[in-house]
Amino acid sequence: MDVRQLRYFVGVVNSGSFSDASLYMHVAQSALSRHIKSLEHTVGGELLERHPKGITPTKLGWHLYEQAKRIVTEVEELPSKIRDKNYKIKGQVTLGAPNSVARDLFPLVADLVMPTYPGISLSFVEGNAISLGSGLDTGEIDIAIMVDPDRRLEFHYEPLFSEQMYLFGKCKDPEFPVNNIKITDLPKYPLVLPSRRNGPRRIIDRALFKSNVALNIKFEVSGSGIVSSFIQRGIAMGVLTHSMLLSGEQKKDLKVAAIDKLVLTYHLVSNRGLSDTPHTRTIMNIVRENIGILLKTDRFFDAKPVLI
Repeated sequence: MDVRQLRYFVGVVNSGSFSDASLYMHVAQSALSRHIKSLEHTVGGELLERHPKGITPTKLGWHLYEQAKRIVTEVEELPSKIRDKNYKIKGQVTLGAPNSVARDLFPLVADLVMPTYPGISLSFVEGNAISLGSGLDTGEIDIAIMVDPDRRLEFHYEPLFSEQMYLFGKCKDPEFPVNNIKITDLPKYPLVLPSRRNGPRRIIDRALFKSNVALNIKFEVSGSGIVSSFIQRGIAMGVLTHSMLLSGEQKKDLKVAAIDKLVLTYHLVSNRGLSDTPHTRTIMNIVRENIGILLKTDRFFDAKPVLI
């Protein structure tokens, strides 16, 4: 039994005959008859009495008709009810994220919000840990996805997913590790790293401080996209996640080693006092849903959702 069969049954009863229902519903009489027989088989009895002037429901048919009419009406009205509810959700929301997440997540969110929540006006900001945190603090950003966010009482934090960090590069060293490398071995390699304004760099620095290690940093750049470009040109090696590399096609030309115990965790962060509104909560839910979609893509193949 499905809604289509119930709709056909209601249409036949309302029309009083299969021929009239066929014309009204633009469905062949044979198809209508087949669906009604399927319904009768499902409910275990005859639903219609056929006579020369048309059809009338049996006692069982009348009972099903009343229930089916209500169900069909509710299903037909559901889209408009949802649209009406969504139209009432109005407001401006600004979503921030680092480049590695923003380039895939922002289009997904925009594509869903535009037709479903026309009352919500969306803005997107790409940034690093410092700029995103500052935007949350001033209210210029309502929601942000951040790596290593500063812990503030006025912020709400929700872990989303984690990613392993790797050493990437066009290294000719025959002793380059095949699978894993210890963080204490990183000084062997000339590195390009994002600046200390970036969450991943802060994670790296914290791990280095604990290990009492100084890196061989040749270049500091503004973000992971430039790090990726340096790596792929063979200028220096870099520490990134797989999703941060700009081109998946060029990974096959790189040496790759997972760095022991160096993992990034991305958080959904909001300002408690500024983001507790229906439109902001709606976007937060959409972000959560689309992060799940994102983690199923090839670029995030080794990302793991954080279960809370």
